[in-house]
Amino acid sequence: QRKILTAVINDLPEAEISVCLARKANCYRQLLDEARSTIVYPNSLELLYAAKQQGMRIGLASSSINAYYVLEIAGLKPLFDAIADGNQVCRSKPAPDIFVWVAGALGLRPDEIIVVEDSNAGIAGAKSAGMFAVGIEVHGSLTPPDVNLMMNELNFDQIVAQYSYAEKFLSDSG
Repeated sequence: QRKILTAVINDLPEAEISVCLARKANCYRQLLDEARSTIVYPNSLELLYAAKQQGMRIGLASSSINAYYVLEIAGLKPLFDAIADGNQVCRSKPAPDIFVWVAGALGLRPDEIIVVEDSNAGIAGAKSAGMFAVGIEVHGSLTPPDVNLMMNELNFDQIVAQYSYAEKFLSDSG
């Protein structure tokens, strides 16, 4: 954000940069407050509740520095056992860093993790970390080369079945 601002407006004093970035953050948070009821997709919520009901630990690996705030606004923060945002790691997706950080915070090995992602960079990062990657299409934008499972709508049972099948296949062929 700082890079964009300084690229557009040369020689902007640091004090004005800080003011502009603070205004932008306030506007973003105000828009999130107004959109509170439309932030969460019902299928995502069903997936989270199903995973919790099965005793699974849930982590969030978001490149956004507003991840905590978005979860709080949406009332979802209590569902997550580990949360990493753009502040926890130096390298963003497609680097695997944020996924590895969340796995460590959850106390799990990367091969025990199922990642649900809506971006090619996220799929690449999850796969690079050695995790099972589920791609969720958002308006036809996702075309990852290495995704384990591609879905138009999230379905907990289908994800677990595919993960279990892949796990069994790998252990049988090893």
